[in-house]
Amino acid sequence: MQKTEKFLLRDSDLNGEIIGLISYSHETKMFTIEPVLPKNPELLSEYPLSFQLALQKGLRALPEEWTRLWISDRVVPPERQGLLQRLNECGISEYDEFAIMNLARGKNAMHGTFWADAPASTTVEFILANRAAD
Repeated sequence: MQKTEKFLLRDSDLNGEIIGLISYSHETKMFTIEPVLPKNPELLSEYPLSFQLALQKGLRALPEEWTRLWISDRVVPPERQGLLQRLNECGISEYDEFAIMNLARGKNAMHGTFWADAPASTTVEFILANRAAD
């Protein structure tokens, strides 16, 4: 297993636009989210608020607290009754945020965001450069 896995964060409400790059470190068990500027600047208002604020402030990545909030909106809390049984049915033997996020591909019932696999070498600069070539 790779030490760090990366995923393109896409938004189905924006025709699959790449809105960020998510990295997960298996060593630290932490997520990092790097927002990506939209192709069309007018779409920025459609991005999640935390992404908008980070991009407006010129931050390369969401602050850790904002990332935790974003992840917690997409992962069932560990104290949920009957959760371990449901996780076992899905092949997850213990509570693991990454495994749960990966199972759901980062989806949330209220938002159109989802993640797609990306090579470990993927960077925001690579995404922007390839987007410009389209």
